[in-house]
Amino acid sequence: MLTLKYRPKTIGDLIGQDSVRETLEHAFNNNKLANAYLLTGPRGAGKTSTARIIAKSINCQNKAEPGKPTLEPCGTCSSCVNIANSNDLDVIEIDAASHGHVEDARSLIEKASLAAINSDYKIYIIDEVHMLSNAAFNALLKLFEEPPHNVIFILATTEAHKVLPTITSRCQQFRFKPISVKDCENRLKEICSLENFNINDAALEFIAEESEGAMRDALSILEQISVYCEDAKEIDKALVERILGKVSQHEIIDLLNAIYTKSDSDLLTKLNAILEKNSNPNIIAEELFQNSISILNSICLNETDEKFSVVKNSINENNIPKSELVYISEELSKLDSSLRQTTQANKLLQTLCLKLCFREDFITLKELKDRLERIESGSIALPQSHASHPVNKPSFNTAPAAPKAQPVAKEAATAAITRPVQESAPAITEPITQASNPEPEKKSGFVDLSNPDTRPSNVSSSSNDFVSELSPSCKGLFISSKASLQSISGSVAIIHIPERFKFLKTKLEAKSPEVISAINKTSGENIAQINFELSSGAPAETNTYAPKPKVELADSSQATNTQIQTNAPAMSNQTEQTMAQSPQPYDSGAGFAPSAAINDNSVQAGNENTDTCCDREAALDEVLQAGISIFGGSVLEE
Repeated sequence: MLTLKYRPKTIGDLIGQDSVRETLEHAFNNNKLANAYLLTGPRGAGKTSTARIIAKSINCQNKAEPGKPTLEPCGTCSSCVNIANSNDLDVIEIDAASHGHVEDARSLIEKASLAAINSDYKIYIIDEVHMLSNAAFNALLKLFEEPPHNVIFILATTEAHKVLPTITSRCQQFRFKPISVKDCENRLKEICSLENFNINDAALEFIAEESEGAMRDALSILEQISVYCEDAKEIDKALVERILGKVSQHEIIDLLNAIYTKSDSDLLTKLNAILEKNSNPNIIAEELFQNSISILNSICLNETDEKFSVVKNSINENNIPKSELVYISEELSKLDSSLRQTTQANKLLQTLCLKLCFREDFITLKELKDRLERIESGSIALPQSHASHPVNKPSFNTAPAAPKAQPVAKEAATAAITRPVQESAPAITEPITQASNPEPEKKSGFVDLSNPDTRPSNVSSSSNDFVSELSPSCKGLFISSKASLQSISGSVAIIHIPERFKFLKTKLEAKSPEVISAINKTSGENIAQINFELSSGAPAETNTYAPKPKVELADSSQATNTQIQTNAPAMSNQTEQTMAQSPQPYDSGAGFAPSAAINDNSVQAGNENTDTCCDREAALDEVLQAGISIFGGSVLEE
């Protein structure tokens, strides 16, 4: 086989890998060997051959200087011959694809400690090393970094990105590149001269192009073609194309010329003629793409290429911009994957080629960009259907709606209120004034922060401003429970919670760190502890969070009005603004009987600490209303 017969035997035989050759020559001349080498690059670039050359140069028995690598291994000693035949006892070649488990790595670690038998060094060549498992890689880390004396590892892979960085960092890496068409063609000419193959230069150039930078592939194609060298007739490019099942380049260029010039009838005629000779549309699509790229490169580099002269003249005569050529090449690159996914490949190939002929009917990126620029500059007015219309946002009544009626004293409320509240109760323009009812008796120790005479000097007039600094959930708890800051003594703040909201005390205590931070931020104090205390009766009057009811009752009795005015709690300016910005629900059929009246009734009856079902229901409803005032929403009832 030509691939084995003409395999590189010395470092000087490496083709197209100048950087690798020069580095190894300097290393061997200076007797500087690494403990591990990593050879990466595409297929057929010479990685495995280079690994064997390194092994021969190190273990050759006819070296000019013993103990020093040679650049010219003899190739005749037992070590060189055995390495070339892959049966040397001291040069072990391992296929990682079939020996990639951690058990294989452990076996390699045990065998690496054994001394070499007939050579100076024991060398392990691990091919396709990226196939090792992560466990195997990790097991070999220490061995690659500090191998036993006179042991060298040579790793080869086509997929360097799959090798662990910890392995790469422990090796000297040599990057192989694809062999250029020119170097491959020159090497093929040398081999043809040695083998007496009668093949012209155009055919050899075509073989070099088809190998795509792999010398092994080029030698395989040459060996396949060599069977036609028995006759005196010269092998030309057409024969090579026919043997490899390729379409003639002349036919492909004519097909591309029809696409460029938008000659749809000529395109179908030529394409059908090609399909009759070659039934594989994938090969045609590949040839179209490769030649379109070659034409584009020739135009961009301003090269004079005789085989593309006809199509280049057509491009110039039709003033086809380079952007269209790029668009055509890009669409041709997608043909291969599209053809593999259909059972009607021939029909799809015809359709896609016709699409390129009618490319002016498809909106390109350049046209979209130009149109957008003209629209932005104002030279083109948007049609009425595309004009921006204002978004119809739902309008909310900024005035807070009337709170929902409570189920306490239903008979009294029914007798007092003779008509239901109107469907859309307008907000009254003036706040409801407090009736001149006697103020309930405050429990002992209660501090009225709203009274400047009784307010301590260390508490500001807006002592509850810290609520605005709380998170929505914590703020909702404060408003719902009607808690209020009563005093600050040193590092301790006292907050009172009405008796009827004692079930929220535990939740408020859980929020103590957040409340401490908010109080310190707004008051300038430095408190470290909060005591939550329950109070009965009076907190309803000092609560600054309760919403102010703004309702208008039609023909209501004086008693009902008095009750509403008496029990309507005051509202702080901040809460009033918050409620004014939030959509409020309105229950038109419930009437109005605030729960504050319930608590006042219980206080007047002398039952300050009672916790009846009605009281609890009223308190829960106030919690619900407070949450709605903060977060918005509405109440759904049966």
